[in-house]
Amino acid sequence: LQVKNLHYVVGNHDYYIHRLQKRNPETYPFSVSKTLRLEDDGKWYFFTHGYDMDVYATMESLMSIDQYETLSESLCFLTDRSGWLADRLWGVSEVIEELKSRIGSMQKPPAEREAEMDLITQFAHSRAAQLFLGMHPMDSLVYGHTHVPGCKKTDCGAYVANTGCWSGNDQGWYVRISEGKVEALNFKGENVV
Repeated sequence: LQVKNLHYVVGNHDYYIHRLQKRNPETYPFSVSKTLRLEDDGKWYFFTHGYDMDVYATMESLMSIDQYETLSESLCFLTDRSGWLADRLWGVSEVIEELKSRIGSMQKPPAEREAEMDLITQFAHSRAAQLFLGMHPMDSLVYGHTHVPGCKKTDCGAYVANTGCWSGNDQGWYVRISEGKVEALNFKGENVV
């Protein structure tokens, strides 16, 4: 297997990789970005992890994307002592209590977050996604974050595809783009039902 171009789209748990790449981007072995737009066979594909859609669809009243990213980065670098301190500060205000509830919800398996996952999926299929994510109108959208695999062709002929999850009970999902067709498959070669 020969890899020509390798791109890494960072998510809310990937700040260490993002920080390493920023230190020396010229010698890092692959590109690292928050979003990526690629062309294949005359069609365009927009890749994002999907945490941004989660903020827009379920947390907009609580925090901005920048605030969510700051929180995610902080959580990625917590030590035992700073984790203990953060734990003690949770009860400072009602806003923090609501935030704690949302973060607790984010830690639940996708099946237990069904209503939130539906909101994120609805957002992904909406025209608002193009506006908020900076997509072009005919771009196909490929994202993850919710761990719920899926792929649907829109009325305009673009696709909205979720990469699913590589581990856990629903392990082994990925998105294949070939000859203008987008599919969500598992490693057994089965399509999403």
